[in-house]
Order: sequence, then C-alpha cells, then structure tokens
Amino acid sequence: MMMAKCEKLKGFSKLLLRLVVGGIFVYTGWMKLQNPAMVQGMLTGMNFPLPVVLAWVLSFSEFIFGILVVLGAFTCISTLPLMFIMVVAFLTVHIKDGLANQMTQYVMLIFTSLLTLCASGAGQYSVDAMIGKKK
Repeated sequence: MMMAKCEKLKGFSKLLLRLVVGGIFVYTGWMKLQNPAMVQGMLTGMNFPLPVVLAWVLSFSEFIFGILVVLGAFTCISTLPLMFIMVVAFLTVHIKDGLANQMTQYVMLIFTSLLTLCASGAGQYSVDAMIGKKK
C-alpha cells in the first residue's frame, strides 16, 4: 500500500525538484545577465582567467541550462554544466567556510539535487518523457 502511494508521488516530486532547482538557476542566471559587471568583478577578484568571457558563459549557462532543467529537457546533459558550476563554487568559495556554513550546505544540496536528476531522469512530467513516448 505504501509503495503504491510513493510511486504516485514520484512523477510529481521530480517535477517539483526540477521547478525549484532549475528555477534557482534561471533566476540567478537572469540576475547575472542584468549586471555582468558585478559578475566580472567577482571573477576578477577571485583571479579567474578571462573574467569577462567567463562572466558571460556563467550567466548564460545558469539561465539556459536552468530553463532546460525546469522543462525536463535533455536533463542528464543539461545538469552537467550546472553541477560543474556548483563544484567550482564549492572549491573556490565555500569550502573554506566549512560544512556548517549555510551557503556551503546550499551548494552541496543543489549539487546533490542536480546529480539526482541526472542519475534518475526528469520524470513523467517532462519534455524528456514526451520525447521518449514518440520513439
């Protein structure tokens, strides 16, 4: 009985996870696109090479791949660049703050959510599922 209830929630839970995690990236990417100088300054301050180029790549990646995650389109592929962004953020900014820091925990939670979507798929309410039905 419990398994049947859990099974019914699976599609909805993946949809909700995609909406939240993808929505976070859409929002942060959009905010970065609105203020590229801020992103460039942040990357310059962290001694990243080519901060102007990386600022645009980062901003567009978060925005575009975030949209793909929300839609559940090419989910495993679209989560990979976002996972990379989270690993870089963890290793360059948050690791020094320790695991008890809320922002470090946030980055780890977002990474884990993306990894879960990549490994288990977008769920039944997704573009991936609609494409799969046409095959």
